[in-house]
Amino acid sequence: MILPTPPLGHYVWPIRTPLDGVMYRLLYRYNGVDGYWRLQLLKDDRSVITPMKRLVEDDDLFRQFKYDESYPQGALAVVLLTGTSPPGRDDLGVRVRLEYTS
Repeated sequence: MILPTPPLGHYVWPIRTPLDGVMYRLLYRYNGVDGYWRLQLLKDDRSVITPMKRLVEDDDLFRQFKYDESYPQGALAVVLLTGTSPPGRDDLGVRVRLEYTS
């Protein structure tokens, strides 16, 4: 499934979305200092599952958190649709998307 990403012009953006049938919260945040997007995964009650993680192309962005049963067990990947550079400020949902596979 393709995850929702922030609309253009929104550089801090929380959203609720289901993963594996369970509702979670994603918090996107753009860091203008280093030029990277970051993503944090939270339970629906807003308790933190993962720290802010830099969005770079990877086969499973949060694989190191799989030991936690409260974490969705699928794979979360940053997919570059064009180019090879990490997602810039206005690239999420345009040149780059996030995909979750159960």
